[in-house]
Amino acid sequence: MVTIADTDSFCCLIQTHDIYRDMGELIELFDTSNFEATHPLYSEENHRVLGKFKSETGSVAPREFVGLRAKMYSLHVPADKKQSKIRAKGIKKSHIKKNVRHEHFLNTLNNARLAASAPFDVGIRTLVFVVNCSLTVSYRQRLNSENNAE
Repeated sequence: MVTIADTDSFCCLIQTHDIYRDMGELIELFDTSNFEATHPLYSEENHRVLGKFKSETGSVAPREFVGLRAKMYSLHVPADKKQSKIRAKGIKKSHIKKNVRHEHFLNTLNNARLAASAPFDVGIRTLVFVVNCSLTVSYRQRLNSENNAE
């Protein structure tokens, strides 16, 4: 089941007893060049071949994924912190690295509360971007109505 998609990628929920056994049966569909060299499925054969599936976290399985909206997600890999990924388009990468954690995404998803904020520039004004999928739309609508009232 696809949980979230972008123009060049998607995240899907796969329920299986052994994902690597299943991948091995269809290895021609995968680029496993980012797996550890000692992993049984590691291969350079499909390296950078268009149309092949590639794991965002290599051979380390992610524990949790939280997708709040397009280009705003957290992929949590507790076994290898370097493989964990947090993306939040519009927020400076330095702020994300220092201040935004996977738990903020979980809190936003589960409680619909403000999880994290960061200043960023839009045109002339400096605004506060809210990492919350339900508040983002209403925030933009309110901002547009305030701009129209001026």
